[in-house]
Amino acid sequence: MTAKSRLGVTAWFDDRQRPEVAQYRKELLDRIFIPFALFAIVALGFGAWRAIQDGQWEFAGVYLGFYTLSMLGALGLKRLTMKTRANLFLLGLLVIAIAGLLRLGIGGVGTLVLVAWCGLTGILRGVRASLMAVGFALVVIAAVGTAMVQGIIVLPPEQLTTSLLPGAWVSHALTFAGITAGLIVPIHSLSTKLTQSVADLEESNGRLRKEVERREQAEQALRASERRYRGIFESASVGILEEDLSAVWTALQELKADGVDDLRGYLQDHPEFVERAASLVKVRDVNPATIEVYGAQSKADLLPSLAPIFTSESADGLREMLIAIFEGRKVFKGESVNRTLNGDRIHVLVHAALPETPEDNALVSVLDITERRRLEVSLAEAQKMEAIGTLAGGIAHDFNNILMGIGGYAALLLRRLDRLSPHRDHLESIQQMVDSGASLTGQLLGFARGGKYDVQTTDLGDHLQRSVSLFGRTKQEIQTHQRLQGDLWTVDVDQSQLEQVMLNLYINAWQAMPDGGDLHVTADNVSLDLEAASARDLRAGDYVRITVQDTGVGMDAQTRARVFDPFFTTKDLGHGTGLGLASAYGIIKNHGGMIEAESVPGEGATFSIHLPASKKPVATQDDLTPTAETGHETLLLVDDQPAVLKSTALLVEELGYRVLTAQNGEQALELFHSQQDKIALLIVDMVMPSMSGAELVEHLRAISSNVRILLSSGYAQDARADELLQRGCSGFIQKPFGIDDFSRKLREVLNGT
Repeated sequence: MTAKSRLGVTAWFDDRQRPEVAQYRKELLDRIFIPFALFAIVALGFGAWRAIQDGQWEFAGVYLGFYTLSMLGALGLKRLTMKTRANLFLLGLLVIAIAGLLRLGIGGVGTLVLVAWCGLTGILRGVRASLMAVGFALVVIAAVGTAMVQGIIVLPPEQLTTSLLPGAWVSHALTFAGITAGLIVPIHSLSTKLTQSVADLEESNGRLRKEVERREQAEQALRASERRYRGIFESASVGILEEDLSAVWTALQELKADGVDDLRGYLQDHPEFVERAASLVKVRDVNPATIEVYGAQSKADLLPSLAPIFTSESADGLREMLIAIFEGRKVFKGESVNRTLNGDRIHVLVHAALPETPEDNALVSVLDITERRRLEVSLAEAQKMEAIGTLAGGIAHDFNNILMGIGGYAALLLRRLDRLSPHRDHLESIQQMVDSGASLTGQLLGFARGGKYDVQTTDLGDHLQRSVSLFGRTKQEIQTHQRLQGDLWTVDVDQSQLEQVMLNLYINAWQAMPDGGDLHVTADNVSLDLEAASARDLRAGDYVRITVQDTGVGMDAQTRARVFDPFFTTKDLGHGTGLGLASAYGIIKNHGGMIEAESVPGEGATFSIHLPASKKPVATQDDLTPTAETGHETLLLVDDQPAVLKSTALLVEELGYRVLTAQNGEQALELFHSQQDKIALLIVDMVMPSMSGAELVEHLRAISSNVRILLSSGYAQDARADELLQRGCSGFIQKPFGIDDFSRKLREVLNGT
């Protein structure tokens, strides 16, 4: 017998009931009430009627009274406990049984009621109580039988035949005992099994309740997780798409079944599979950030497929994602190009949590990195232009030194040669070639952002009107149009450099319109906020914007991307240097501005220039007289290039000065130490090996703070030169220089003007 069975048997033999047994007994009492009530009302009613006919009113009262008592117990008044109800019910039956025996003897209904009483006692109060009831019933039978045999109890005449015989009572008692025993044992067995079933059922119910509680907790946790996921999904700052890739998964499995093991190679041979895969993707949900990324009005605009945002450029990103799924990776990271619902092209950073089974959805996050990519491209372009500019500046510097030597000797010979000499034309041609070379290197230095030569506060309105009018007169097949704001802010520019920029833009427009066309030049004041300025690599503030627009052939994307590269040209060999727009780019950048190009093939081109506004009054400049000025002071000339050093020394002597020369900083310091009181001015090349011009200046000023120094360089005046000028240097002149300009600069420095 199991422990559970022992507990059940113990419960039936003991009044200390387990809760499930007590509940079972309560239900049993409720269930036996109706049939018992129907049977008892008939039996007891008949007995009461017979008792009344026999004049035995007391028995009729007992029958009816205790029947009522039993019914009250069976009905179970709400205020009564189960035990009290059972006791009332059983007590009523017992009294009715005894009354039946007293009135009718062993042949009456009392015996049957007594048997029922014993059985119901076992059911409602347990086996122990039932056995006690049997014993008590036997005592009752014995007592009633004895009383009748001795005449203490008188029975009706029809009952005297059997009821007064002692053997009948003994036989009756034995029969009663056998019947009740036979009744109690199966009742006990049935009750035990019922108890066992009730206990098993209760245990199963307990397990079921725990399982239900566990599932409810799991469901609550799932709902909480769903709420958290939904909250993250809806409030995420990046776009998130929930995609059903089951059809894509199936298509990839079919490829594997067909023997495809290199998906990348397969997709290269069958690019149409990517398009098919895109059509198989089902978009189940998108968050608000996705709606914003793609410029949609609602989720419905982006469901249920990728069609609204997928383009031919998106295929590259999807192909890499398909390979990740094919290889069984759980995460995919990459970039893609999509389109917004407005038709704009955007770059997105893609991060996908890939499904492990076809039933799972993929969560794909997208971050718009269009602006970042634009900045990266701008940075790369700026770095490329900076590198090219450095190279171009170095080349220009070296060429200027060469041109300085050639031009210096040519100028010296021209001064010494008779005006009627047949060689004079040759020397003048050499001088013109030097000037042309200087103009070319000037453009290179302009692109290289090598400096601003002569910065003045300028009225762009007047400047642009003059340049446009001059160009219109020389190129009459081009119709020029001006729209200049009347109150343009002034700008601080080198006017000759700006004129070079505008001329290059006009010539570029003219060459783009071989059959004639229209040239529109506009200028207006604009204020750029941080976002607009950052997009142009500028600082926020006020600018004057100049636009030059033509109606020419336009440019494709590749040409537009390289339009500011030095030596890049679409013209035939010999018809352009490719330096015009490159130098314009460098000049504008060196003025703190930006030049941009926009163009569509067949629709002309537009160049936009932004120059920082100055708002200072316009400066005026007196014309300089182009004559050479002489002197007699002693000058120390320092340059590492022998040809430049010698030709410049000859020019200085030609102008009447005494000259000392040094090929490096160390020689210059020795000469200055020994002849400091004689040297009126030092002409110092800024770019020298071993000791640079800037370092030499520091040493010289440490020796004498009043020393006059004229800086010279094949580069244009840049930030380094400006710094030295602020720290006490007297002037700057760029190589190659002519003798007239050189003589004036010498007198300007020596005279302190």
